[in-house]
Amino acid sequence: MTLLSPPRVADDGSVKLKAACTRLREWTAADAVALFGFESRPSVTRWQPYQPRTLEACARHIERARAWAHDAPRTVYDLAVEYEGRVRGRVGARLRPERVATLWYVVDPRCWNRGLASAASEELISHLLDHHSIDELRAVCSVHNAASARVAAKLGFRLVSQKSLVGSRRGLCHVFARTVSGNSAPASIG
Repeated sequence: MTLLSPPRVADDGSVKLKAACTRLREWTAADAVALFGFESRPSVTRWQPYQPRTLEACARHIERARAWAHDAPRTVYDLAVEYEGRVRGRVGARLRPERVATLWYVVDPRCWNRGLASAASEELISHLLDHHSIDELRAVCSVHNAASARVAAKLGFRLVSQKSLVGSRRGLCHVFARTVSGNSAPASIG
């Protein structure tokens, strides 16, 4: 599956693309080096529930993501985010039987502050709402990760609680939610 950001046509007829050239796609085995390029950095994983990844760990993660893509019904999305022709992040969601999807996003620090996490997340959310019956979207981030909290707010999420994740490196976390009204896509979670 490839998710492409559709062009946006402004009133003056010009075409606007989300975050320049953002594209979501399934992972390939060849993407391990690109994933390692940012997920091996402590600045990226500082607020994640995992340590900086080795190249081998990146390859294993991609194998799992590729397997999730073939699950029926599909309950986990973990997609490569291409920006200007290169893998510069990943975005994903886990769908729960109670019609809740929990979203995540990770961006290469060389592309921070360009709207990449927001654009990629918007694209994934649009796909999820078109293909799944979802009543609520959630995002969880460390209380210290202000950038991630800003992305959640930009996506229309509101802070609903804080919780401590036992065994997680993140410690105390913000829990954000966004209610989805009128979503009647075909149910796909058993």
